[in-house]
Amino acid sequence: MKELTRNKLLAAWQYCDDEDKSTEFMIQFMMDNAKVDMDCVVNFIEKTTDKDSNPPGGV
Repeated sequence: MKELTRNKLLAAWQYCDDEDKSTEFMIQFMMDNAKVDMDCVVNFIEKTTDKDSNPPGGV
């Protein structure tokens, strides 16, 4: 994954956490902002939460 895409996903995730958005909204928002599909977003969330003890959203 490109660093720019990763940064867009993280920023979108942080926004949704700050604004207390639903998971459904968050996934769609991340897809739209980073211009990726749902599989990419879900994989990103899974990988981020596996290795990061404090990801955005506290997931």
